[in-house]
Amino acid sequence: MTLSDKVTIYTISVPEDTEWNSQHAIQFIQQLLVINSRLDLVIEATHREITWQIHDWTNIGYEALENVIRSNFYNSEVVVEEVMAGNLKSHTIG
Repeated sequence: MTLSDKVTIYTISVPEDTEWNSQHAIQFIQQLLVINSRLDLVIEATHREITWQIHDWTNIGYEALENVIRSNFYNSEVVVEEVMAGNLKSHTIG
């Protein structure tokens, strides 16, 4: 698997009344990693909301990836963005 010159970012906004379920989270992550083991996952959870963000640097298996997202979060808002890798901003802390 090679890295692409673009990253596809999936942002999943879970409905506010959804409670955190660690078993569901583990199952979801396992399903994702079967499709593509080179994903970055970011999970933000507060007392009000849960947001998942998946960064796909290979863009391999995107249809299967989208199916797994939709089957696990059928009632969530999912936004898909494609960003050129050269346009990503980063900085070092410390």
